[in-house]
Amino acid sequence: MKNILCLLPLVAILLGSCDNTGMNEEELEYDLSYLSGEWQGQLTIEKAGSCMMASDSVRVYDDIILMWAVSTEGNIIIQEDNGFPFAWEGVVDTTLRVELVKVFAWERGLNSSCPDSMVIGTANYSGDITEDTAKYFIEFDAVENWCPADDCIFHLYYSLSKSK
Repeated sequence: MKNILCLLPLVAILLGSCDNTGMNEEELEYDLSYLSGEWQGQLTIEKAGSCMMASDSVRVYDDIILMWAVSTEGNIIIQEDNGFPFAWEGVVDTTLRVELVKVFAWERGLNSSCPDSMVIGTANYSGDITEDTAKYFIEFDAVENWCPADDCIFHLYYSLSKSK
């Protein structure tokens, strides 16, 4: 009996260190909300269709800003701070693989044969986050069809980084 009483403080310490307030080990290990914040970089838009509305075959926009809100579990909502009416949602997993769906709206131009004045579409983006000692990096791309009737198809490339 005396030996068991000597072990009680050790048992209490061990049990206390195992108290994880109902969370499993994976939840304790991966809190992906640290990826929230301002991601900055470049957007390159390359014409992939025969659309006459776009005179340039490639346009590059520097200083693109995407505001990421990432939950602990890795759900992502992105606000694009560029004057574009885009909505982004997606997920990041524990390997830092990102899958996004972008809902975009494109307003018909005067010379466009698009049947609607506003075209709403979706595009699926994916990429992997990498890092160095100071920043996180991601590149992702997708094809967006802004006006099927005019063959206004564009390949969009995002190259972004976020400070740690």
